[in-house]
Amino acid sequence: TVPLTVGQATAAKLIIQGNATTPANVVLTHSSAYLGAITAGAGTRVRVKDLKLTGNTNTYGFVATSGGYLEYANIDFGSGGLAHMTATDGGIIRQVGAYAISGGSTIHFYAQIGGKIFAQSGAITLSGTPAFSTAFAQAANLGIIVSQSTFSGSATGKRYDSTANALIQTYGAGSTYFPGNSAGTTATGGLYQ
Repeated sequence: TVPLTVGQATAAKLIIQGNATTPANVVLTHSSAYLGAITAGAGTRVRVKDLKLTGNTNTYGFVATSGGYLEYANIDFGSGGLAHMTATDGGIIRQVGAYAISGGSTIHFYAQIGGKIFAQSGAITLSGTPAFSTAFAQAANLGIIVSQSTFSGSATGKRYDSTANALIQTYGAGSTYFPGNSAGTTATGGLYQ
């Protein structure tokens, strides 16, 4: 968990950094059930870059919760976990540079209970056709995902799922915008635009 820092104006003031040339040389493996490898909680702001995340079945890579704010770039999301990233309870996760996905997960982007994920700053490269068993992007219970990044490579699984008055905003990119090999879905007031 990222500590609360007094007087921190921006996420760039607290940086967790691995190897810029080869992110896979610095691997964080999350193994505690229902927790993140890196968690930004209430009042915290952090930028994470240049490393690889892997996990176990019931774990998360990045978590932003209770108003916490996490920025990331040059990450290699490896296999494992409930979600590569989750924003919940008003937490915000923001892409600030290109990154890679080399392994699957239950979900890649997961925004719930007022959490927000912004993926608008650079290319996202998938390798090895990772599988996402629930959906690549899932928003639920007033969660918001905003994505304008470009994707290269392919994945298997449902492209998106928006439910319970949540929003996935792609600015008209179309129903096949997110990686996957099956159609996305909306239900119970969920929107996909």
